[in-house]
Amino acid sequence: LAFPALALALAAGGLGRLGRRARGAAIAAVTVGAAWNVVYAAPGLSGEGPPLSAYAHMTEAQRVRAVGADGSPAQIVDARERLRPGQAAAYDATFDLPYLAWTPDLSTRVVRIPDDIAPHAVEPLLRREDVHLLFVGEDEPAGLWARAHPAQAVRLFPLTGCKDIRCAAYYRP
Repeated sequence: LAFPALALALAAGGLGRLGRRARGAAIAAVTVGAAWNVVYAAPGLSGEGPPLSAYAHMTEAQRVRAVGADGSPAQIVDARERLRPGQAAAYDATFDLPYLAWTPDLSTRVVRIPDDIAPHAVEPLLRREDVHLLFVGEDEPAGLWARAHPAQAVRLFPLTGCKDIRCAAYYRP
């Protein structure tokens, strides 16, 4: 973007030397070109989810569900809505999008599961921090604990925002 900006700045200085009719034609050509580029780029700007123009008419709750960095975060939003104020969500190093663990109003806490946690230390951490929602790698200590205790950690859905490994969301009732 630096080169086009520099080119436009230099061209703008040259417009003053043009006659009135030529300057008007140059400005009209640039305006038409810019408008065509916006129309051409618009499909790429919308990506997944609703068109950009729809966001102005959405409520905050609709926007939160509409689109995220890795597609629709609706499943994660639904999982977060299970938490009561004061309860926590937790994630480990495998979850690439940890910001999704936080509720928009910050009424729930989020805990980072240490990389070096021993498998026997997972349950005490979850109890101490009142964790009821997990975003973890299935072969990491917290994921192994969740898979070994299906009555205490219900698998909700697989996660896509992970570092090239299988990970999932779990809920602790």
